[in-house]
Amino acid sequence: MPVSDAVIEQRAEEAVSDYIEHHRDDAARELRFYRLMPTVARAIHRGARARTADRGKHPHQWRIPRDTLREFGAQLARHEHVLREVESFADLHLVVEEVGRPIHGIGELAIYDTALRIGARLSLPPSEVYLHRGTRSGAEAVGVDPRRSTVAVSELPAAFAALEPHEIEDCLCIFKGLLAGDPALSRTGCRGSGRGCARRPRRTARTRC
Repeated sequence: MPVSDAVIEQRAEEAVSDYIEHHRDDAARELRFYRLMPTVARAIHRGARARTADRGKHPHQWRIPRDTLREFGAQLARHEHVLREVESFADLHLVVEEVGRPIHGIGELAIYDTALRIGARLSLPPSEVYLHRGTRSGAEAVGVDPRRSTVAVSELPAAFAALEPHEIEDCLCIFKGLLAGDPALSRTGCRGSGRGCARRPRRTARTRC
């Protein structure tokens, strides 16, 4: 049975509200860590290796072998001069994608996350919402064709206008179950990493993108 626009908007409002309350600050702190990197080279090095402020490894890239991430970082470092000259996040993402795609184990989420981290240092945030894995599922739940690679904020339910594009990407992924109308989901109350913690059924593991 098709879901009405009113129901989709209500779910979106709940997801956005919960994201702002429980996830936004932690996600912003993560990007601030990269924005304050002393050099672009350091941002590339740490971004590709998915390093966190506490010297850990980001849960999004937890299963990617360290040698794979190390190779990704080394290859990106060779393109530092190109990365420094890009003028938009879209161009930055394209460079990171061209470098990462041939490396076995580097997928679209690692490419996006790495571009987002480097973009924080270069002051180049995304102007559209990028779709991948869990984010694609969340976008489909609100009526977006999942075959697309990006979507404009204006094409999403009005509630998402309260968030920046990179926050919407995060929110769509974290709350994909809620947006799809899963009745088992409860409020999160989580204060985790902001990008790996999600609304979830009780007594179950956290959902990750």
